[in-house]
Amino acid sequence: MDDTYIFPQARVEDEKILIANVINNQLSSDDTSVSSAAAEANHILWDEDSNNDEDINVMDEDESIMDSDRDSEDEDDLSDDEEYLYYESEDEDDGDVLTEETLLKIKDNNPEVTNLIVRRFSTAVPAKDAGIYVGNNTNLKKLTIKGGDNTWEGPQQVERSHQLFSQGVANNRSIELLSIQECSLDSGSSGVSTLPSFIQYNVNLHTLEIVGCDIGHTKARLLAASFLKRKASFLKVTLDANRISDMIGQELVESLLGHTNLECLSMGDNAIGIQTCSALSKLLTSTKTKLAEINLENNHINDEATSILTNALSMNKILKKLNLSFNCDITQQGWQIFSTCMQQGGSIIETLNISSTNISNQGISALGSSLIGNTTLKTLDLYDINNNGTPLISSGWSSFFACIQSPSSSLQQIDLRYSSIDEGGLLVLAEALGKSSKIQMLDVSQNLHITVEIWKSFFSRLASFSLEEVYAQGNNITDEVVAELSHALVGNNTLKTVSIGDLFPIGTAGWEHVRHLLCNKSSLSNLHKSNHTLQSFGCDIPEDVQQLLNMNKAIKKKEVAREKVLKYGDNIIETVVGLELNVVPSMASYIGEDEKGLSVLYQLCKSLLFESKHKMNYSGVKRKRPCKY
Repeated sequence: MDDTYIFPQARVEDEKILIANVINNQLSSDDTSVSSAAAEANHILWDEDSNNDEDINVMDEDESIMDSDRDSEDEDDLSDDEEYLYYESEDEDDGDVLTEETLLKIKDNNPEVTNLIVRRFSTAVPAKDAGIYVGNNTNLKKLTIKGGDNTWEGPQQVERSHQLFSQGVANNRSIELLSIQECSLDSGSSGVSTLPSFIQYNVNLHTLEIVGCDIGHTKARLLAASFLKRKASFLKVTLDANRISDMIGQELVESLLGHTNLECLSMGDNAIGIQTCSALSKLLTSTKTKLAEINLENNHINDEATSILTNALSMNKILKKLNLSFNCDITQQGWQIFSTCMQQGGSIIETLNISSTNISNQGISALGSSLIGNTTLKTLDLYDINNNGTPLISSGWSSFFACIQSPSSSLQQIDLRYSSIDEGGLLVLAEALGKSSKIQMLDVSQNLHITVEIWKSFFSRLASFSLEEVYAQGNNITDEVVAELSHALVGNNTLKTVSIGDLFPIGTAGWEHVRHLLCNKSSLSNLHKSNHTLQSFGCDIPEDVQQLLNMNKAIKKKEVAREKVLKYGDNIIETVVGLELNVVPSMASYIGEDEKGLSVLYQLCKSLLFESKHKMNYSGVKRKRPCKY
């Protein structure tokens, strides 16, 4: 990588000195007076010529001596009453939680342990030993450090334990994914001082996740410096919920410009804005970029920042997933500007999330117009969109849903939960869905203001939809609506999932309609024509209905029909015998197949009918030799 980025010249020396003192825990958060001697003592983190892995030291000699003295003190301080014992977590299926048994496996470099989860330490699992063993391990691929209450932000001995652990881990070169979650990395006594060394020199590390750690100004710059000095590119970097300011966000993004293999960058829940978006613009317009996914949710992005991103996205042909949700500083003007990059020939974004934003009727109309010619967008998240708390009106929705009917549209999934869609907008949506063969998933949950009659009208049109999934929880969906929905789904061969009923639980009458939909026992013909596609329906499903839904999960629908006829059809043989002769073969073909794929009952009935018909109509006539086939 090309180390071309430097901090502003006037601050370089001050930054080095400041960081050096943080590393040595010599500086309080308010103390800005430092000595050059302290910076010199910790030059290892900043020495651009220190590229030899064998020579890397996470502590200088003086610090090692101090640690040796403190180790004995820590052991005395950790009494049985005060030690933080390991406790069971819900993450056991995701990896091996650090225990005494796991520690021995790590020490022995057991290849079975590749994914380690660390929460707490104890006398049975010493932090320093654990760090050393992890540092020397060559089989570990993923390390997750989880903080929370009484861990990184707990008493002093707990913070010290994590510092000792981190110092040992810094020597590891096999870890490919490092995830640090909810740890107070802004604490002066935390072990984040060793993190830059680990990041800089571990070329196998391709994924870094630091989430909810409040890394603060100084530690963020430590990370930026380590990003610059890496000899290998990251694939994924996640820095969510870390109190990253706009200026620091800019430095972090610029430090990633040389990471040409970076595919995913997430900086959600911070305070980034114009400056960071300017840096992102450079990243997006680079001819070497492979960045395919960006998450910027819940930041301080305004119209100006949106304009900067829009210009970059219009030139970018790589990015496929963008999350701008919860950025409420973007006005209708900003959304109209953003819509220009979604026009045909603009960006190639496939997944767009603008949920919980203050998009207006003009903004949603502009977006819909731009998507009419768009051929790439497949997933659109409009969860909880409104105009500063005011619901969008029918005209806005009508203009937007025009894009669904466009022959060139590639939209497959639309999320309209809590979207304040009005009744007119829902009916316009139904009409648009009836003309679209591409929408597969629709979520219209939690739109309580829509009446029962409008829901009945909406679901009555399901037969003309090509949907595979419909989610409508938290709405005015009664047994009357379920009846309309069930009637519309007779013979439907696309819809697999319908999720309703949590606000108004489906009653006895409603479930009877669902049973009739899945297994109409009124006749053999209707039983075969029952719905054999629907596999999921609401919650608290009666056992017999669940059995029918489970039967529908079979891939071959002819087998589903056959199973239902055999299990639920009464007096099948008598029914077949009583049918008109020309109907018998088709009805019989639903029941049973031999190894050649031919219906067993069909063969039987055919032979019987052939003999009967021959005796009645061809008596005394010379028979022709039957064809062999």
